[in-house]
Amino acid sequence: MNIHKIIYVLYGAENTGKTSTLRRLAKLFALVSEYEGDLHEEKDFCVTFMIKGRKVAVISGGDDANAISTGIEQVEDDSECDFIFCASRTKGQTTDFLHNEYSKEELRWVHQLSVYFENGEQHELTNIAISDFLYQSFISEINA
Repeated sequence: MNIHKIIYVLYGAENTGKTSTLRRLAKLFALVSEYEGDLHEEKDFCVTFMIKGRKVAVISGGDDANAISTGIEQVEDDSECDFIFCASRTKGQTTDFLHNEYSKEELRWVHQLSVYFENGEQHELTNIAISDFLYQSFISEINA
């Protein structure tokens, strides 16, 4: 398979669980690979993994163009990533930045599910479902 950069963009409104979902995804990757970076429990993070010879990054900061571009620069400091999983709002600076910097073929937009009532268990179930989907999508891509 001829690999080019693939970017999974988890997008949604603020406070819908994007960072929690990406943190869980990073923890799934950490089960199969060592990582570089800080996987903060309470704030945004950037981490990279080497999985089956592919450099994979998870970047949670996606509130504005500066946050996402800084995260990408940080994880691609020494070499480019084959896969990036990142967060973005539904429109505005982050979506504009991604559309301008990357081709349509590289971007895979995944909408963050959210539950609009106060039930922490339901929120966690959506985070689990989306992080599992992203993980399985990655496995599918590298095994194609």
